[in-house]
Amino acid sequence: MPENLVRIAGRADPLPIRINGTRPTFHLGSARLEAQCLQPLDPRSKDFMEIAATVFAADGTVRRGGDSRSGMGEAWRRGFEFDIAVRDVEFWNDTSVKDLLAQICNFLTDDDFSFRFRHCQDEGLQEPFLELDPSGTTFRADNVILFSGGLDSFAGALETLASKDGNVLLVSHRSAQKVIPRQETLGAYLAERFRGRVRHLHVKAHRKGAEGKDTTQRSRTLLFAAIGSAVARAFGAGKVDFFENGIVSHNLPISPQVVGTMATRTTHPLSLELLAQLLDRLAPGELALANGFEWLTKTEVVSRIPDHDDAEGKASRLIGVAVSCTGVREQNTLHTHCGACSQCLDRRFALLAAGLGHIDPSESYAFDVLRGARTTQRAQVMGVEWTRQMLRIGDLDERRLFVQHGTEVSRILLGHPMQPVRDVIGKTLDMYHRQSRAVRTVLERGAAEQIGSDQPLPSTSLIAMMLNVSSDGETMRFEDSRLAAAQSPALASIEEIDEVLRPDDPLQVAFFCDGDVKIVAARGLCRVRGKPAVPAHALKPHFDEDRANGKWPSQHRYIKHRALRGETTMEATALRQNIRRCRREFADAFKALHGIDPEAPLLIQKNPEGEGYRLDPEIKVIAKDMIDKE
Repeated sequence: MPENLVRIAGRADPLPIRINGTRPTFHLGSARLEAQCLQPLDPRSKDFMEIAATVFAADGTVRRGGDSRSGMGEAWRRGFEFDIAVRDVEFWNDTSVKDLLAQICNFLTDDDFSFRFRHCQDEGLQEPFLELDPSGTTFRADNVILFSGGLDSFAGALETLASKDGNVLLVSHRSAQKVIPRQETLGAYLAERFRGRVRHLHVKAHRKGAEGKDTTQRSRTLLFAAIGSAVARAFGAGKVDFFENGIVSHNLPISPQVVGTMATRTTHPLSLELLAQLLDRLAPGELALANGFEWLTKTEVVSRIPDHDDAEGKASRLIGVAVSCTGVREQNTLHTHCGACSQCLDRRFALLAAGLGHIDPSESYAFDVLRGARTTQRAQVMGVEWTRQMLRIGDLDERRLFVQHGTEVSRILLGHPMQPVRDVIGKTLDMYHRQSRAVRTVLERGAAEQIGSDQPLPSTSLIAMMLNVSSDGETMRFEDSRLAAAQSPALASIEEIDEVLRPDDPLQVAFFCDGDVKIVAARGLCRVRGKPAVPAHALKPHFDEDRANGKWPSQHRYIKHRALRGETTMEATALRQNIRRCRREFADAFKALHGIDPEAPLLIQKNPEGEGYRLDPEIKVIAKDMIDKE
């Protein structure tokens, strides 16, 4: 494929982006899309996917404002000028199309975008985009549903199939290896229950070679819409559906610190309205784009799953399979959710309010969302601020809505240009009030259950921080004085985890001790404690010295076995055994995350030409609090 170029404000050299082909920097996974579809992809659909992939790749390449959030605002906004090779250059260079594309990207990311297109010859798909079953040529779809494997998309697909006729294509993005089995389990259930009406397609889209520097991935909606619209047109579907509850979709910032790039607009009404306009330019009259759950709270969304359950109640049981957490990297078999991010809070409160908490027990979370001790600043602040915001919106009337959230409300209105303003505001307020009542009910139930309990409540638990419960069981009131340690400014250092660890990413490693116990922890992967961590700690001073002296990775020294024995005070056999144990724990965690074995031993490298060991020169050493925040 031709090389696309991105000029970035403040940088002298343009960023090259190559989609598939030779020496790719971004890969769109594939296998014979055109051969398996009802009709060949037209040039504009191919162009749209590659434009969206180029934007997504550039978005992830350029860090926002450095390693801290102290600047906020304009310091976090980046400038991009794209020079992209396309097949239908006349269409894409039309001023109105370019302006609309830039407007979409600007709104999704809160950055500045401009585009210029040049002609390229369509050489055919060097790397087809999707893997489809050979029988897919006989399948005609009515709807394409973007299927993340979360509760909202599962509920939306279930309701669509249970309440309407027609066939559905589920399109999933294969990103985190841990999420794929859950997507497959949910998709397999729907395909089995609604036989002959469901196909589940998985799309791979990921960087190649270099590590991503920005993790917010706000431009992914453009990529998903491009892929979804191409699949819909190929299979004859007339509609592409996003399903996400309205509280997350509208996404009022939980504090003044969450602005611009920190506030996701994945399914915001204005995002979908602008994308619908672009799709109508791309293929006039062919496709509709919608969020079927925009006016529902999460509680109302999850309540619909039992409403459309099968006789055995299996759909409801699959609630525990669906993943809502943004902290994908730290999921494991026991703890499928972190409990700290806003998505976990939204999920847990909704299921408790809907009376479905038993299907999603508190043990599924890294800590009990209501009663568990929040041991990190991120968990405490996010929990308090999210809950406070959900309570505040219950007091909003039309005047307060505009005073407190005027800019956000104007954007919601722009997302519904054909609806009367009064109707949109009325539906918005009503939804916020229902959400607030659900959150308040869950808090008060939790406090009432705690009264008289002989189990102590940690002071950093959400109930303890949000409620003051008297011993006589009569007083339950919201207490502001207990929140002094978690005021909004602390959010300047809090970031929602929204990234995926890829197999070729350098390890991010922290070295620290718990008392006398040495620990080496790789962010998003694993922790190794005790004796297996000792050799890595002994190698770290040599690693630090080589890096401080500016040595290239190939110049980093291997420390001979005898010297390492002296530094670890281990016998030769014990030293070798503990190095193997450390590498094995890293390899097992890597395979659990990515589904494949690592290409070479992780963290500790052995000299291939002689004796000695060293730390992988490519690792990134991070502070312990970077691990604690996850």
